[in-house]
Amino acid sequence: MASLAVISIRLFMRLLLGLILLSVGASKLARPSNFRRGIQDYQIVPPVLEAKLALSTLLTYGLPVAEILVSMGLISGLLLLPALVVAIILMLAFSAAIAINLARGRTDLSCHCGGAIGDHLISWWLIGRNGLMMLGFLFLLFTPTDLFTVGTLLRSPSALSATLWMSTVLPMVLLAGMVLVVLVLFNAARTLLRS
Repeated sequence: MASLAVISIRLFMRLLLGLILLSVGASKLARPSNFRRGIQDYQIVPPVLEAKLALSTLLTYGLPVAEILVSMGLISGLLLLPALVVAIILMLAFSAAIAINLARGRTDLSCHCGGAIGDHLISWWLIGRNGLMMLGFLFLLFTPTDLFTVGTLLRSPSALSATLWMSTVLPMVLLAGMVLVVLVLFNAARTLLRS
């Protein structure tokens, strides 16, 4: 069995990354026309696919729903492997779209990230940030699974003692929540300072 430190870090990473993706996906769904305009501004969708399939409209709803589903997988621990694979694919796609536009010299575009991580003008720093998130997903992918999943709780409620909940789960939930609040406050302050 993995050490308590690895289990705690793993739980924290699952919760933090899950909460970030939940906030990002929800913010995109709350303003679909803004997100659709952002997809079109990136000029990544081939005109043929846009004309025949209205691909930007499909992506406007498909990407945030995928982010929310991934977040639910991360937070609950259910279907974690597929959630991690989709999360890595999403981060690679977002990073590629940013890199293509940076290579074109288009630095005036918003990342349209939203949520707890906020909207920023695209930069190589954002690709680095996405890389850090991918490292978190890879850490989760290659470390032993932890007990703190909905599946474990449903299969064997007694496997998670009250002491384990109080010593591991509660602190990690509080820590992930605090980091998320700090991210939101930081982005709110940054927005106010730019105004």
